[in-house]
Amino acid sequence: MGRKKRTKAEREEALIVVARMFRQGYTHNEIAKVCEVSRPQVIYDLKTLHKRWSERTTLDLDVIKRGELEKLDLLEREAWQAWEASKQDDVTKTDEYRTGDTDTKKNGALSREVRRGQVGDPRFLERVQAAQTARAKLLGLDSPVKLAATDIMGEHDLLAMSDGKLLEALTGFVQEKTAKAEAIDIPFTEEMEPQDPEETETQESVDNSA
Repeated sequence: MGRKKRTKAEREEALIVVARMFRQGYTHNEIAKVCEVSRPQVIYDLKTLHKRWSERTTLDLDVIKRGELEKLDLLEREAWQAWEASKQDDVTKTDEYRTGDTDTKKNGALSREVRRGQVGDPRFLERVQAAQTARAKLLGLDSPVKLAATDIMGEHDLLAMSDGKLLEALTGFVQEKTAKAEAIDIPFTEEMEPQDPEETETQESVDNSA
């Protein structure tokens, strides 16, 4: 007889335990023993958690990105306004006092206005450019940085290597990464959408009883 299928609430409680133990460095077998489930079930639950974490991280980044874009929009808008204001004529007003002139005299003083044209402060344009550059980087629209085609250690130019040397370097790299992966208990090596072991076990029990 198969193990009783857990309720949705029990599954969610188990996921909390699995997540905590995974972060604390427990192995799949240790987690399975504590949660009283099979090792494949632990792997499946970890993939479920991984998918949730990825979606939440993406959502959080989108919110942060929108906030930063709004800040840049405000900075650029204010910089443009300051640039336009800096091109306006500089106006200086002075009061001149005269005596005996009753036609142009106002409270004993005459106002004089001096205007000087301005070409605009280029520092505001630098702020506009800085905001536009920051926005392009945030959206991934900036020009890519050209990198040298070197091996993984950055020691040899791949374009200058012969086909034999290049194949040898690539083979060594793959073998090294494969050996490291086999030595580590990696929770996400299977396909991202496996069948839930608990659902499979329940279905097998139903089939056997029939």
